Amino acid sequence: MNEPAERSGLATYRRLLRHARPYRVFVLLAMLGMAFDAAAAGLFAWLIQPMLDKLFVDRDPDSIYWMPMLLIGIFILRGFATYLGDYGMARVGRSVVRDLRDLVFGHYQRLPAAWFGREPTGQVIARVIYG
Repeated sequence: MNEPAERSGLATYRRLLRHARPYRVFVLLAMLGMAFDAAAAGLFAWLIQPMLDKLFVDRDPDSIYWMPMLLIGIFILRGFATYLGDYGMARVGRSVVRDLRDLVFGHYQRLPAAWFGREPTGQVIARVIYG
């Protein structure tokens, strides 16, 4: 429908990804964390049927002993993976915003004094603080 707007949105997204490139290790860690979180959630759902059958129907002593440890292990893995995913994405986001603020501030330092006389002070400060 509106092809130029789509291209400009894609171009903006590519420019933002270029700023995130130095933090690709954190992006990778976040992606691994999210993958392990999803795998742990799937593993827990997969274990519900054997857990119900072996613990409550068959009353298997081995399952009664090992199943709680397995569930605790899954929740520990999931908690660590969730932390890793959240930390990685937050670190990348904060770092990109900081880098963009530094670029804006550096640009402001090169502007002539007459420009600051024409611009309202509140707008100048808001651009640096709020991106």
